[in-house]
This record gives sequence, C-alpha cells and structure tokens, in this order.
Amino acid sequence: MKTSKFFLATLAVAGALTACVNDQAVEQNKQGNEISFRLQGGVPETKATATLVEHIDALAVWGGYRAEWENTGASPTLTFSKTTVFRDVEMGGVAFNYYPKKYYPIGVSGPFDMIFYAFSPVSALNGGVTPNFGTGAGDRYVTLAYNNPVPNITGNTTQVDLLAGYYIEGSHNPAASVNIKFYHALSRIFVAASNGTETPVVITGMTIKDVGSEAECTIDEVGLNSAKIKWDTPTATTSYPYILPQSGVAVPPGADKLNVVSMEQGMLIIPQIVGGAVGELSVNYTFANLGAQTATFQFPAGFNLAVNTQYRIIIDFDATAISFTVSVEPFTDPIIEVPAVPAP
Repeated sequence: MKTSKFFLATLAVAGALTACVNDQAVEQNKQGNEISFRLQGGVPETKATATLVEHIDALAVWGGYRAEWENTGASPTLTFSKTTVFRDVEMGGVAFNYYPKKYYPIGVSGPFDMIFYAFSPVSALNGGVTPNFGTGAGDRYVTLAYNNPVPNITGNTTQVDLLAGYYIEGSHNPAASVNIKFYHALSRIFVAASNGTETPVVITGMTIKDVGSEAECTIDEVGLNSAKIKWDTPTATTSYPYILPQSGVAVPPGADKLNVVSMEQGMLIIPQIVGGAVGELSVNYTFANLGAQTATFQFPAGFNLAVNTQYRIIIDFDATAISFTVSVEPFTDPIIEVPAVPAP
C-alpha cells in the first residue's frame, strides 16, 4: 500500500509539472487576439423551415492567410483544416468553441487578412475529405466532395440542408469573433396534390428517381464576405424515397394543393440539370376500385434544379387523367400551406 501511495503521489506531481509546462507552451504560442466564431444573421434565419441559425450545432471550418491564396501555385498553409467548431452552451449558446485555440498574428508587416470557409452540418461532408483550394492570381475558393444522404423506408436516415459560409477578416482590426453568414447550397423538392374527383385518393409512396447523389460543391469569392455556390455534374445517381405514413396520405375530394409532405420533409437534392432518362417522380396510389396504381412525372429535358431554390410538384387527379405541374420558388421564402377543402 505504501508503494501505491508513493506511486500515486509521484504521478500527481508529474502531472502538475506537465500542466505547468503545457500552460507555458500555450502562452508562448499566443500571437494576438484569439480567433472565435459567431453566426451572423442571414439567409437561414429567414427560411421558414427547420434550418435556422439557432439549430446549427457545429461547423466544419477551413481558414488561412489570404495572401497565400494568391500567386503561390500551391494550396495555402491552413490555420484551420476541417476544424469542428461547436456551439458552446456555457457561452450562452451564441458563440462557438473549438480546440486547440488559434490566434491572429501580431508584429507581421503587411496585410495578413484571413479567409474562412465554413460548412454545416459537419455530418453532411465526406469524412476526411481534403478540400481543393484555388490558387493563382485572384483565385480564392474551396471545393469539396459531398454525398447526398438517402432516407430509407423507416426514416432512420435524415436528410440535412447543406449550408456554406464565407468570411474575410481584415488584418488591421481583427474582430473578437468571425461572423459567418450561411447560404443554402442545395435545392429542395416537395409534393402537393389536388383532387378534382368525388373519391378520395390515397398516395402510398413517392420516389425521386435517378438524380445526383455525389458531386463537388465549390464556394467562390464574389465580394467582401459574400460567396457564390456552384456544383459540378453529379458523378453518381440514385433514387430517393419520400418517407410517408404506413397508411399513406389521403387526398380528399376537393383538396387543392394539399401538401403530401411538409416543407421540412421536402427532398434535398444536389443542384443539377436533369432530363432525358434522368430525373423523375414516381407516385404510387390507390383510387376507388382500381387498386394499386403508379404514375410517373418526367422532369423536362434541361430542367435546372438550382442552388437555393425549391420546387413543388403538384399532382392533379381528375375524372379522366392525372397531370403534373411544377412551381419554382426561392428557398428562403415561406410556403403558404393550403388546407384540404372538402367538396360542397
């Protein structure tokens, strides 16, 4: 027992000495103001869905000196390289935290502006991906791979809205925090139905087929603290099933643009050009005594699923046929929910 006590005491002293050395090392590495992060009010706060600033729990951040992004012929030295920055509850939930800490440099001649790129949610990114940084005169952008998550039949896999942020911090007056403003990087598709018959229609399944599941998203500088988001051609396609109740969704007679899925359940899609044999909505339904039926809506050739845009596909059931129309709206505007209107 005496040996054990002595051993524990020795460890305690060693630990204290190590802590002192580490504290000194941290103090010696400080080069100026500590870099912290805060979300700036912006696009996500105006969107009437679940993607709100207060719902963002973590960011993936890349950042480095702006001068190294120009005329270097190589990727910049990164102060941040996919650093996970998480919401700090102890700081009131407003600011974000990360470890180890980084600091703005001091005593450096000339400008040392910092460029920050941030993506959220962190889980939406390919694990371990290395961003591709633009280099050369005036080239400041970052490109990274992205996999679009597919919800399964039980709804256990939840799609998430990919947000992209961009910020330049000036060299002469480093701010207490980096104010990231996010932009929506995906397009969204949800479905409504109208029933002009005297018989209820029950929609039992819906699937978006043959649209992009893998592509690269590039965030490009277009102005001070603003960015342009663009996607390349998807490298793979897949089908995305909407998650509906097991009993289906009933569309009563007289219903006018009744949302089959809520806005929050709209399918999030990598922006792309669809057409030809690529891109369609398959709808399974039952009607009167006809039993199970399937109808397909083919996206028009050259139809553009654009960044920051949502598409509402409206299915019209009438006495003689089923037709489809598409309305296009900005991603940031609320959708007016149209309730089902029973036939008089």
